[in-house]
Amino acid sequence: MDTVKMTSQEFLDLLTYSTSNPTGISIGKQWKRETRGVWYLCEYIASNAPGYVDIKKSIIQIDNPIKRKSGGVVDPPPFFFAWYDFYIGFYYDRHNKILYFAPFPTLVFVLWRGTRKDPSN
Repeated sequence: MDTVKMTSQEFLDLLTYSTSNPTGISIGKQWKRETRGVWYLCEYIASNAPGYVDIKKSIIQIDNPIKRKSGGVVDPPPFFFAWYDFYIGFYYDRHNKILYFAPFPTLVFVLWRGTRKDPSN
């Protein structure tokens, strides 16, 4: 499997789809996915089968992780708008030990539990 090097900002700019695939299938569309503690860059590529696409996966390696003075990675804001997600409820990210709470569709609050892991590890 290929390894792709990217900056921390490029990593943060990619949308995350760890449990699904993005809609709007188009060749070249990229996203990140975390599986068993490993981050992958996924991309729709042309398939040999007519009318279908394949997904190419590459392992992500962060060149220069953004560090805080305390040594951890930079924390995202305490809430964000996920225009692509109509989920309501709680979601716990076991890898990064983060609890997400979505009281309304597209509005997600981030509650921290434990220490967040550096995605470059």
